[in-house]
Amino acid sequence: MIIHDNQRYVIEFKNQSEGNIDKVKIKNKAFDSISLISLNENLTREQIAKDTILVIVYNNERYESKDNSYSPSESIDKFTMKLKSLAKQENWEKYPKKFDSDKYIGTFYKAVYTVDLKVFMNDFFDVLFN
Repeated sequence: MIIHDNQRYVIEFKNQSEGNIDKVKIKNKAFDSISLISLNENLTREQIAKDTILVIVYNNERYESKDNSYSPSESIDKFTMKLKSLAKQENWEKYPKKFDSDKYIGTFYKAVYTVDLKVFMNDFFDVLFN
């Protein structure tokens, strides 16, 4: 977790492709992170959700074909980003919400972003760590 511009950023790095990530494990990790913040800072879930952002970083270069996995699709991501740009969603909001993570917005987190490692390094890293 890092603090930037009075916002908490919980960054979950998954060293695997989006197609190999289990949504249940993401949900559990999202809940565990909120629980730890609540215990360590003595804050309610509502207080945490006002200024905490979850960033899930996956690595599509590490895709492994398995029975319960799917192959990542850059074209679907590009299509989603185009639709979001037409809806005037820009900057980080243009990225697709994956792993049912949109369900955590407002309940656990102020915002959730799910991005490939390359996108994180190009668009997020400098903003968060400079």
